[in-house]
Amino acid sequence: MIAAADAVPRIGLSPMRFPLTNGLTVLIANEGVPHSEAALAARVARMRRMLDDSDARFSGSAALAELNALRAYAGERHDLVAERCEILSMIGTIVSRSAATDRTVGLEAFAALMTLGEADMRPAARRMLDHYIYAELAGIQAALPGEAERHSVAADQYGQAAVLADELPEYDDDQRAATREKQAYHLHEAERYAEALAVNSDVLASGERLFGTDDPRLRAVLTNLAQNLYRLGRKAEAEPYLVRVQAIAEAGADLSTLQDVLFQRGVLNYELGRAGTAIALMRDRIERLEAAGDAEVLAVAKRDYDELKRRLRSG
Repeated sequence: MIAAADAVPRIGLSPMRFPLTNGLTVLIANEGVPHSEAALAARVARMRRMLDDSDARFSGSAALAELNALRAYAGERHDLVAERCEILSMIGTIVSRSAATDRTVGLEAFAALMTLGEADMRPAARRMLDHYIYAELAGIQAALPGEAERHSVAADQYGQAAVLADELPEYDDDQRAATREKQAYHLHEAERYAEALAVNSDVLASGERLFGTDDPRLRAVLTNLAQNLYRLGRKAEAEPYLVRVQAIAEAGADLSTLQDVLFQRGVLNYELGRAGTAIALMRDRIERLEAAGDAEVLAVAKRDYDELKRRLRSG
């Protein structure tokens, strides 16, 4: 059984993790293909009410069977485009909430929905959620072998969601920035590094305005900016962002982040031809891990240091 979700969840929460409620289970009758346009409209509206009811629980397979029957009646008819938009939206949303359902079913439905373009006259809030949930599904699918092209789909859909969220008062600047941060992540994974850099730069500006320049919540976007620049071959420009990450980690006594950024800076300086700085950073990493008594990560750090020295000798 799966549960309906709030009509407008906060951006940044995956629809896959909406909690089950203690509401009554809704039974979905197997009525087959509708016999008229009026019956279609009534059943589409009924399904939407159920899906938007935060207290409703229902069978995902029964809901998909009902929606597929409705979709079969609507077909490609232009005069039924409003119902088609709702049907496709609900198929994708139900798939996103059910771990047992093939995600490609939802991805196909959302892809079909997006082809309707300007014919989709539903409220902006509904369309924004569809873009966002489509992005979430595509991003999860992209992690599977042979599905890397889905990163571009996810990036584009997060971008569309962010554009719509900009005009919706129920979303704040933090939520909008979080959506663009997800967009930038998938742009990077799709090897669209220049686009990722531009979006991450906007995210950083928003974060600094909201939280200040040294807030720990900026750590991820600063690291991402360094990675974007690295992939673009602009390595010297990447280090200042890593220096900021290091300062944030030191201020928060965040050893995990600190040792990682020291490693990243060490590698970066080696590649920039700054051997002395690279060695100093790698040794600093080791000393901090020794002081913390983290034997497992310390062993890795020592191997990394030995590898650096080997490369410098063979240089």
